[in-house]
Amino acid sequence: AVRSFIRELDRDALVTAYPALETGCRNGEIHAGIEVAGFTLNIHDFSRNLIARLEREGVVFRWDTPVDGIDWRDGVVQGLSSAGATLEADHYVLATGAYGGRLLDETASAGKVHGVLGAWIVLPNHSPQLQRSLKISREGHVSS
Repeated sequence: AVRSFIRELDRDALVTAYPALETGCRNGEIHAGIEVAGFTLNIHDFSRNLIARLEREGVVFRWDTPVDGIDWRDGVVQGLSSAGATLEADHYVLATGAYGGRLLDETASAGKVHGVLGAWIVLPNHSPQLQRSLKISREGHVSS
């Protein structure tokens, strides 16, 4: 609808256009791609500003806190299990990344939400360098 589509790329075309993706294409992790006219939102500054504002409003962030379970009672979250302790709050936001899928098994997001490459981890861009930003998603799964 916004006319951003440029072209569809099969594996061979991806490898030719983006040599940095060759390993993923050859081992079957990447099947195809599309090129679109995109834009960025200066997400790092936006995130810093949003977090600062939320903290001023009383939101507490717990960074680098491994969560190994969700405590459910009668279909309602009572807390999160972390290193033998229970974390309790009025609301929870879990950034599960690429490896937290099991944590979501009993939620409406089970099997649908996955980390997006570049949003959760920093990858070196040495050789061959990617010249454009990149997102990887799977059909039937949610990514943004």
